[in-house]
Amino acid sequence: MPEISNGALKSAFGFATSAIATEHFFSATLSSPVSVKSLKQDPTDVRNAYVTAIILSLLIAIPLSIILKNWLPLITTVVIIAIYISQYEKALAGKSLALI
Repeated sequence: MPEISNGALKSAFGFATSAIATEHFFSATLSSPVSVKSLKQDPTDVRNAYVTAIILSLLIAIPLSIILKNWLPLITTVVIIAIYISQYEKALAGKSLALI
């Protein structure tokens, strides 16, 4: 079995930890984009909640990137945040939630 390098393990750990943390913070602070769209939730409430999720996500990703000396946790978090914001803004506008 090939040996896995320390750098690969750090990258995998950073990616997984930041991805899971970001997803959990959005899930904990907001209803799903489908619920936001179908229930026509207040845009201010939704945006305040996702700002909270963004702050919490970055509070994990930034120190993790610094500790691991690896940008992957921060990059992963920023990409996931961008996807979530896109989905919630589409939901608030009543648009299709397809990613493409």
